[in-house]
Amino acid sequence: MNANLEQASLFRLALAENQGLAKLWVEGLQNYDSIDGAHKARFDSLIAQRFWIWTHIFDRMTNGVSGTNNWASAQYQIEQFLESPGARRWWTINHGQYPREFVDEINNEFRGVPGTVYLTMPNSLDIWLILEIRKLSPELPDPGGLL
Repeated sequence: MNANLEQASLFRLALAENQGLAKLWVEGLQNYDSIDGAHKARFDSLIAQRFWIWTHIFDRMTNGVSGTNNWASAQYQIEQFLESPGARRWWTINHGQYPREFVDEINNEFRGVPGTVYLTMPNSLDIWLILEIRKLSPELPDPGGLL
């Protein structure tokens, strides 16, 4: 779990410390098809990293290495993430690079059926990151209705 925490922390810090990267992240989440070239490659790398973190959490839970609490938290994050059109589009195109069990879980779990995702609160680092991004670009909408 420590490796996942470290990866997630590096991801969040990269967005918080780099205005251009944060803008690219928000733009890609809003409209994946609007980005191209090197920007698309950077966005693909960022979003793929997020899904690999969640894949590892899922794998640990299904193999009994960790309890279901970590996966419950990840489920909430994934649900919020897939509410953005760009993330849904990216997942539709790129889900084949992930293990079949994980893909099936995501595709079955997040079909918009109420009550299928455990509800948890976003952590303070998530909220801080959103606030920092909004300071850089106040015109951007609130991602996921967190604020």
